[in-house]
Amino acid sequence: MRLWNSTDGTLVKTIQLSCVLNVAWSPDGQWLALEVKPNQANLHRSGTFYEVPISVLNLATEERAASLPSELGTGMIFTPTGQLITACALGESCMWEIPSGRQTRLWKGIEGPGAICCDGNKLLWGEFYDVPMLGFSVTRVKMHLFDLDTGVDKRLPIPHNVEPFAEAKDHVALRRIFAKQGPILIYSVAQMKIVQKLSKQEAPRFAAFSPDGKILAVMGKSTIRIWRCN
Repeated sequence: MRLWNSTDGTLVKTIQLSCVLNVAWSPDGQWLALEVKPNQANLHRSGTFYEVPISVLNLATEERAASLPSELGTGMIFTPTGQLITACALGESCMWEIPSGRQTRLWKGIEGPGAICCDGNKLLWGEFYDVPMLGFSVTRVKMHLFDLDTGVDKRLPIPHNVEPFAEAKDHVALRRIFAKQGPILIYSVAQMKIVQKLSKQEAPRFAAFSPDGKILAVMGKSTIRIWRCN
């Protein structure tokens, strides 16, 4: 794995790792969280998912400071105060203190770590639950807004089965979870409502807002579309 200076493109450091699946950098630049796919012999299956530990490296020494349980292919995000949020088990996400590795919070019914918004002090997350219907169950999603400072969790009035996949200062881009294609929804956290619906796009995979939050880039199966947000 190689680290590059984004200003001039020079190579800063090479770390001897292979098959890195996900990376997250702490706000102070001291810690690097890595999900490294093990070989098949070391891949442990628990229930319906594979357990792959996340390693937290001290970039100054390249030594591992912590090893955290995780689901294979999980997302992970650092909070502004340097705590790490990961999917730590099937349907659960955890917040970890770094570098001690102490678990400080657990969310149940969540897939993935959610999205940090609102100047970094709130977490937007989706709670999965089953609704019985005529002898079978249908999975639904309830969106929550968790205040990282006060610990207050609030249910949001979003009537769609969506998940956050890009965030700006005070609004979040949402995509449908169980549909191969659908509109991108822009949700304003300040106004507590959906303020914009972008036209349908096939299989939106990744997205990112511009630094000012006014432009959204969305990557589909074979195209990247640029949207101007209101």
